Amino acid sequence: MQRSIMIIDDEVDECMLLANYLRKKGFQVDFAHTLTEGIDILRLGIPDYLLLDNHLPDGPGWKYAGLIRGLFPQLAITLITGGETEGTPNKEDTFMRLTKPLSFKDLDVLLK
Repeated sequence: MQRSIMIIDDEVDECMLLANYLRKKGFQVDFAHTLTEGIDILRLGIPDYLLLDNHLPDGPGWKYAGLIRGLFPQLAITLITGGETEGTPNKEDTFMRLTKPLSFKDLDVLLK
């Protein structure tokens, strides 16, 4: 069965670059550029993985990571950041984190 991943990031070029790489690795890839759009897409079908950026036009993604986990508890969520910490999840929430610029090597390790 094909693995799937969702990317919620407002940087269109980065989404396209990651999507192309991940598709070559055999993933089905969806992406959204806002939290609202991303949650709407997640409601249509839950992927295996979610890459969630922090700095989004409609709010800090990390602030909503716990809410997303509550709505989709089986979803593996990884937070991505360019270094900012606004909206950092609660200490009791444990999420994997990757720092931008994302490396393909780090993605490969994460998605094994």
